Amino acid sequence: MGVLTRGRHWQMSQWLFARLLDEQKERDRDNTRRWNVRRINISDSYGKDKNRLDAAIFNAGITAATAGIAWEKALTIAQEMDAQGIQRDIVTVNSLITALSRGGVADKGVELAKSTLAGGIRVQVHTLGAALSACHRATDWQLGISILDECENRGFRLNNILITTAIAACDRGKKWQMALSLFRSLSNPSSYSYGAATSACNTGKKWAMALSFMKHMKRAGIQHSEGFTSSSIACFNHAVQWQRALSLALSALHRIQNPGITGDSRRVSSDLEIGGDANGASTDLLICNSGIHACERGIQWKKAMEILRIMQLKNIIPNQATYQSLTNALSQASRPDLALNITLEAVNTGDLPL
Repeated sequence: MGVLTRGRHWQMSQWLFARLLDEQKERDRDNTRRWNVRRINISDSYGKDKNRLDAAIFNAGITAATAGIAWEKALTIAQEMDAQGIQRDIVTVNSLITALSRGGVADKGVELAKSTLAGGIRVQVHTLGAALSACHRATDWQLGISILDECENRGFRLNNILITTAIAACDRGKKWQMALSLFRSLSNPSSYSYGAATSACNTGKKWAMALSFMKHMKRAGIQHSEGFTSSSIACFNHAVQWQRALSLALSALHRIQNPGITGDSRRVSSDLEIGGDANGASTDLLICNSGIHACERGIQWKKAMEILRIMQLKNIIPNQATYQSLTNALSQASRPDLALNITLEAVNTGDLPL
């Protein structure tokens, strides 16, 4: 099932898990509770340790649910695991925290992280990383800092990913000073680290500092991440440098890969790419919105329409903020007729609520 999940075939992995669970229940009713390891194609490395064997099957189901962003399914599997008396292991906890965090119920993930840290489970650095990601999404910066302390207390090395996620959590909690303090502790910041720090500068209105990061990255040969680009465009807009904001946005849009017809433009950012916002908007969408906002400031309605066309080509679905900046740019350019047509079309397609 792990191969299926890693291959993005999480639905098939879920079906296989259900089949295995049904087989287990049938064996339980017959009071045999003996498993043929070869029949269900689980590695012989589990030997005769039945709890580990059962836990592996349930963990594969939770992992598949995580890949499909189906947190309710992941929680149901974990509860079934408890009902059958199968002890959760560290893999279960890691996957469940991640499923809850990515599924839009990060508060539940934070609660699970708290109970895990308070309990007797021997956590790994991956557990603390998943907990930090949940803190970021739940805007729980206090727990994020506590988790960093917990890492040091347990002798774990504070790597770039852990600190960057904590920076993003502090920024989202409006603790931008603490976020920048954490950034300064990095000896070799990555593009994602710069992106999180730039967002913190934007929150604290430290735009000159944020724009200096671009020069530092250029000297160090660090390529811009989408999160850094999005935060930088916002800084240029706030610093009333709409020309630079627009130039950066257009350059970034031409680099964005087409997610495809089956892709989801509202996708949740990965744990490494600290992007998007608290409302779940993707980093690509934020870049587009910032670019159109720059057009609004500079009354560049033709450029705003160009960005809208790029969004349509790239399957990036506009939101209310997109249309608000676009119609403002059109109205300021004395094109209220075009603004009205676009608004009506957005309502008809369902992109804008009535």
